[in-house]
Amino acid sequence: MLILDTSSSRNIYVGGIVGNNEGTTNNCKNNGNINIDIITNRLGTNIKSADIIIGGIAGENKSYVVNSKNFGDINYSNSPVDTSILETRERIGGIVGYGPSSTFCNVENCINVGNIEANTSEKNYSGGIIGYIYNSNLDVIPVQNVYNSGNITVTTHNTGKNLYIAGIAGNGEGNLQYCFNTGKVTHITNGESTVTKYRGAIVGDAHSSTKYLDCKYLSGSVDFGAEGSDADKLGNPIESIPNLTEQQILNEMNGIISTHNSSSQDEWLKW
Repeated sequence: MLILDTSSSRNIYVGGIVGNNEGTTNNCKNNGNINIDIITNRLGTNIKSADIIIGGIAGENKSYVVNSKNFGDINYSNSPVDTSILETRERIGGIVGYGPSSTFCNVENCINVGNIEANTSEKNYSGGIIGYIYNSNLDVIPVQNVYNSGNITVTTHNTGKNLYIAGIAGNGEGNLQYCFNTGKVTHITNGESTVTKYRGAIVGDAHSSTKYLDCKYLSGSVDFGAEGSDADKLGNPIESIPNLTEQQILNEMNGIISTHNSSSQDEWLKW
């Protein structure tokens, strides 16, 4: 377990393989669990504006994460006694925590099996593949050919800060294609009624200018639409996303991976 007791406003990057990826992370597998408990400075030092970025493979990705799998769980806790001294943005993903706007983030041919469990009083972005993707270039597809079967559970405490949670991307401001989710998405509230919730089987906070192409999810994985929602409306499922059985999703995903890779990759999804 990693316990962080900090009075700094510096960002924190944690990954099962690499904390901050600026090269090519290819053909990697993580089997280890990531357990993080944030403890704020007990003297009351204000540490506002820190980012906490966690990924099963890479925390922050400024380049390529491809052909990689995460089997480890992510367990995260950040619930300070005095929330007035802390204001963080938490970006947690089964493969990548954060793909920033300033660089190109590519996540392709990746699988997450690990569960994500977060216990927080802060603004949280959690996704089975990526917590937060922001790429304004609509001519590229930064996230494609990915599959999540891990469950995502976030418990929020006494806060009016937003929650973004989904099977693929918590915040989906970047094109997605051939993304599949069979993991259960769950939000648990503890004492507050003012959290604005953006939740989805595929994307939490969906953007009108962003394309979500041929993305599918398992029937029953969530009790709201495939697209995101806020506190007042659940939103309608994205068109062309049918409910499939897990085996149907695996069969289709195997076909896509085989098409995009050499024949030696045909068994890629058969664990």
